[in-house]
Amino acid sequence: MFDTIKYSLETAQKLGIWNLLTFLSILFSSLLAYRYLFYSKRNIQNLNFNKFIFRDNSNYPLKIIIEIRNYTGKSVVIKDTYFILKKFKPDPKASMDKITGKIEIKFPTPDKTEMNEIDYLIRHKENITTWIPLDPNQSYEEIEKTLKNSYIGKFYGSYIWISDNPKFQKLERNV
Repeated sequence: MFDTIKYSLETAQKLGIWNLLTFLSILFSSLLAYRYLFYSKRNIQNLNFNKFIFRDNSNYPLKIIIEIRNYTGKSVVIKDTYFILKKFKPDPKASMDKITGKIEIKFPTPDKTEMNEIDYLIRHKENITTWIPLDPNQSYEEIEKTLKNSYIGKFYGSYIWISDNPKFQKLERNV
């Protein structure tokens, strides 16, 4: 019996099977690490996004309001957020990277007087509101119709789930 095992191992070594098995295990581990580190989720159950259009007399008169509601059962820190519009033009005064089209997303300060926080803790059963400035020369009715029928762009961010074992996750969400 030992001679058979010894012969099998020698044959496998001659055929290079150990090299193949090593390569496959490294490949599988690399793919798993890539997915964990770089793959963005499209949806997180019970982390809800609601959107509506808003017009006022502020510095950015036409906005898409995005409300994020957390009913996941865990607190979450949202950070590294930006938005890319697909169907409309951003406000020319918007804080954005003109080459990539990434619009900065800010969150309200604790006293809710300014929008200049770059990350935000959303506890379970709480919500947060942010907005995307749109070009005020666009048709309000057209934007409203598009909001009801399809998405206007993608919301990107990183999330850290607060628990005994914190978990990092990326999200890419059509809004």
